[in-house]
Amino acid sequence: VLETYKNDFLNNECEYKSSPKSGDYGTFDINSTIKDINIDAQNKNTPINLMGVKNVTVSNVTAYNANFGGIRLDACSDCLLIKNHIYDIKSVWGDGICVNRSTNIIVAFNTIHDITRIGIVSDTDMAGEVSTNITAVYNTIYHAYGASGGELNGGIWFENTRGGVIHGNTVKDTNSVG
Repeated sequence: VLETYKNDFLNNECEYKSSPKSGDYGTFDINSTIKDINIDAQNKNTPINLMGVKNVTVSNVTAYNANFGGIRLDACSDCLLIKNHIYDIKSVWGDGICVNRSTNIIVAFNTIHDITRIGIVSDTDMAGEVSTNITAVYNTIYHAYGASGGELNGGIWFENTRGGVIHGNTVKDTNSVG
């Protein structure tokens, strides 16, 4: 399955979807690994945007120079984000790793820096929905600076999230909170 999307990765348009209807992702079990790639987003949107997928590992990816975020999971389950390097993420929504409406996600041993919002965020953008069992362990986050006046920025932010673990992370040099 990953080979099918190789050209999309090279063109900075990496996106897996399980349904053409926006917001209705269902479950798309691709059981794949995205690893050992370097993505310069060239000031475009999120380099890796996974939507409605299950059983995906993103490992040893360097993603940088993006205008929205580094890695985003939306309505995903049973995914692992490990040993990635994310930096130079700009804009009001400049998150390093964003987990939205997802379940059983592990974010571990990543290095995230020079971002304009939050290093690792677990939240939802839809009323009444939550993320569940999100784990953020042994990540390093630094140089997180605010892109907008009223936004709180920082290292790790879990909101609308039930269950999970935050442990052993290093957060330094942010303009707000850890």
